Amino acid sequence: MKDFSNCYSSFSLGTLPRGCRLCVNGFKSVIFITGICPRKCFYCPISDQKKDIDRVFVNEVPISDSNDFDEIFSKMIKEAKSHNSKGAGITGGDPLSKIDRTIKTIEILKKEFGNHYHIHLYTSLDLVNKNNLSRLFLAGVDEIRFHLDLYDSRFWDRVEMAKDFSWDVGIEIPLIPDLKDRYFEIVERFRGVVDFFNLNELEISDTNWNKLLEKGYKTKDDISYAVLGSVELGFDILHRFKDNGINIHLCTASLKDGFQLRNRMINKAKNVSLLTDKVSCEGMLLRGAIFPKRVSPKVVLRKDIEKISDNEKKAIVLELEDIKKRICKKFGVKSEHIFLDIDRLRIVCSMSFARANAQKLKGMFECDVCIMEEYPTFDGFEVEIEFL
Repeated sequence: MKDFSNCYSSFSLGTLPRGCRLCVNGFKSVIFITGICPRKCFYCPISDQKKDIDRVFVNEVPISDSNDFDEIFSKMIKEAKSHNSKGAGITGGDPLSKIDRTIKTIEILKKEFGNHYHIHLYTSLDLVNKNNLSRLFLAGVDEIRFHLDLYDSRFWDRVEMAKDFSWDVGIEIPLIPDLKDRYFEIVERFRGVVDFFNLNELEISDTNWNKLLEKGYKTKDDISYAVLGSVELGFDILHRFKDNGINIHLCTASLKDGFQLRNRMINKAKNVSLLTDKVSCEGMLLRGAIFPKRVSPKVVLRKDIEKISDNEKKAIVLELEDIKKRICKKFGVKSEHIFLDIDRLRIVCSMSFARANAQKLKGMFECDVCIMEEYPTFDGFEVEIEFL
């Protein structure tokens, strides 16, 4: 397989489309425009929080389930800026099922970031027509990717409509192990029509696992979500067409985790980290934290903080403000080197300060002192907590 390997833990013939190159380096915002879709693919991996629900997410951040464009776009742009986004991948569901929102999104992104901001869009063929394609092109889509129905070819000829516009056209489909002849047919039919093929290693998710298992598919090992035989089918396709001058990318599950997500996390961590934070090589934030005993992670689960009454939260915030003032005075710490985290009801400081002064802090206040490793995302998911 070395003949097809590239530097992204994936495999390819020819060149990767620009959308993929930006994505693997963490510079693409993933805009989930809606969970509504005309297709009901049994292998669809979309979560229950998204599937068939009309709601917008950006990089897994829930934006809105309304049509309030101002709210949607202000949050969308804020999230895109948080990881130095150089482009966006617009997905769903099917973005064409909410075409007006999709068009507005593209126009806003181009206006905010400039025409060089690269936008690629995924769609099934069910809602493709000349009018919708023209609207997408004029709004600023740079690259369109079609998800063909692998079991029904009646809409396949609609792919050719896209060649009337000067954008990059691709076919992106998951690799279902027992459909080898179908994939050969697709590549043969569209090799002179589209600019690239993107073949995704099939993965089992919480929402598709029962249907995949019913059809006899299983994971390739105990620690992977990738389906047995999927990537091998991709290699068969690469071998079949290796001397035909076709751009084919075999996008592996390890690429998504090891490069795409990791690089986006690193980019975001650099932008959202506090002055005293350390950023790990995986893009995690490493920091010290001081919690009043009554809201310590030992006592209150993160999800239960929302259940605390407003009056109690106000009292805890006042307590934290007093703790911060006393720390600054006692230890000579500059105010800008210690942070009040109202959402998490804690004080954030450097790891070195927390380690050096944990016992003194616990003697001064009713508190727990920790070292935290957490994602730089809106929910700040905690990877590890070390109590000092």
